[in-house]
Amino acid sequence: MGYLIVPDLNDETVVCQQPCQHTDCIASRLEWEDAKCCDCRRSFKAGDHFYYCGRPTESKHQCIDCAFREAEAQQKGEHLGTLKNKHTLLWLHLV
Repeated sequence: MGYLIVPDLNDETVVCQQPCQHTDCIASRLEWEDAKCCDCRRSFKAGDHFYYCGRPTESKHQCIDCAFREAEAQQKGEHLGTLKNKHTLLWLHLV
C-alpha cells in the first residue's frame, strides 16, 4: 500500500484562505489542523508521509516511521503495542 501526503493548509489550491462554507475545506481543516500520529503522537506538518491507522485510536493517522517500525515487528512475528500513561508513551515489544 502506498503512503499519502499531508496537505498544505496554507495553499489556496488545497483550502480557501478566507472563511468559507465549502465542505471539503472544512473537512480538511478538521482532519489536519491538530493531527498527530496514532502511535508516537508527533504532530504532522505539510508534506509529511502518512498512512491511515487501521486501529481504533484517538487519531486516524500513522507517521511513516511508526508504520515501518510496525511492519518490521510483524515480519519478525512480534506484536508491537503501546502503553500510555498520563506522562509518557512507551513502546513495548511483545513476543
